[in-house]
Amino acid sequence: MMELSSVRVLGQLLEGVTEVMDAEDLEVSSLTLDSRSVLPGGVFVGLPGSRQDGRSYIEEAVQAGASAVLYESRGWPVQDYGVPSFPVEDLRQHIGRIASRFYGFPSHPLCVIGFTGTNGKTTCAGLLAQALKCLGRRSAFIGTVGVGLIDDLQPQSLTTPDVVSLHAHLAQLLEQGADSVCVEVSSHALDQGRVDAIDFDTAVFTNLSRDHLDYHASIDEYAAAKLLLFRSGGLRTAVINSDDPWGAEFALAGLSAKVWTYGNDGSADVYPIEATALPDGYRLQLASPSGVVSFRTGLLGQFNVINSIAVVSTLLALEYSPEEIEPVMFRLRPVRGRMELVEHRK
Repeated sequence: MMELSSVRVLGQLLEGVTEVMDAEDLEVSSLTLDSRSVLPGGVFVGLPGSRQDGRSYIEEAVQAGASAVLYESRGWPVQDYGVPSFPVEDLRQHIGRIASRFYGFPSHPLCVIGFTGTNGKTTCAGLLAQALKCLGRRSAFIGTVGVGLIDDLQPQSLTTPDVVSLHAHLAQLLEQGADSVCVEVSSHALDQGRVDAIDFDTAVFTNLSRDHLDYHASIDEYAAAKLLLFRSGGLRTAVINSDDPWGAEFALAGLSAKVWTYGNDGSADVYPIEATALPDGYRLQLASPSGVVSFRTGLLGQFNVINSIAVVSTLLALEYSPEEIEPVMFRLRPVRGRMELVEHRK
């Protein structure tokens, strides 16, 4: 278990964000964007949202015991809330850094792999977490089907939690012994800064189609949000589906990370030499820069062929050899609710 060196004093927590007059030594017990989760001695962060304005709940948070309040200054009057209160312009861009400090920079010692794309995020992230466990890692998952070590997922409401909760989850997983975490990263999360200050090792792009255009003004803006994950500072490797037109563009976008492409086309770094359908899955043989990877998978459905290729490509990018990967792939099982086989007996 790793001891985290967290920052729990207000002056240090807000260093470089705002001046903390007469409250530098205030000890902070918790940090939250949700007034319902405020603990006595905690800091409440009020941000405007697309559906609700968190600043409307500042008084409620103070009544619940918040010892300090941090809120977006634009479009909100400065008021006396009876506790140290700090209006900050463009606060959202600072929250990830504050949350990371509060929880002791939990992503730094972890191998964090982010998955983004219209389809396949949940399956690919879940399969990779299983594969890493089979390879001896203490792997965890954060996404649509839950959060936790891969064999002990607890339900959650959002694909990608808010930025404070995400850092809290990473800290908890680290304390539970995790060494790698597979995270689903939605376009909403990228646009809203929910993965800010996460130290991603690897980012995976599955595909992009017309979706979420009720939120994004255009398909170009949707794609631009996805690309943000691959611009993350410190990203070591990008694994990209080059069959997808947007993926092909991303691969040529001058990323600082090393790029691994995958797809059905022979121009990709990882592509199938053979893909044979079996009654209980597929037999696949993939060409790659690391050599041929041959394996059977018990996953059903043509779409799971490209998902399997994505997982193998990511494992290769994580520097596992074909010999290590091949026996693992047959052990992978469908992610809950994703093309599971249901037996029916009369």
